[in-house]
Amino acid sequence: MQAIRIIHDEHRALAALLHGMLYLVRQIRYRGAKPNFDVFEAMVYYIHAFPERFHHPKEEKYLFRILRVRNPGAALVLDRLQVEHRASGDKIRTLERALARYQQEGSELLAPFGAAVADYAAFHWAHAGAEENVLLPQAEA
Repeated sequence: MQAIRIIHDEHRALAALLHGMLYLVRQIRYRGAKPNFDVFEAMVYYIHAFPERFHHPKEEKYLFRILRVRNPGAALVLDRLQVEHRASGDKIRTLERALARYQQEGSELLAPFGAAVADYAAFHWAHAGAEENVLLPQAEA
């Protein structure tokens, strides 16, 4: 049960960061706020470092592996979630490139950066939702 709580907490932490990024993009777009690239870089670094290096490997090693053995009926969702883990790296690289271009080339590239943030946020929320609404209840059972 502690492992499940940790997964929930980690999902909430990343969701909070993504809400913050979306908020900052909206402030720049609609209120003319000045972008703080140090903050954006730190946020993107966290997204790159934490899920890819720590969170997803933990899920796969401890949760996915054990569920495959104990609940063969979970194989399809586990396969899909592992594919999404791999796709996450590509989405993060897209986000990193969009931030670098926005920072280097200026305000006309806010829209592609904002789209990359929104795309990654939607991807994360769908992925975490599947884990929390489908997989974690199976783990608890």
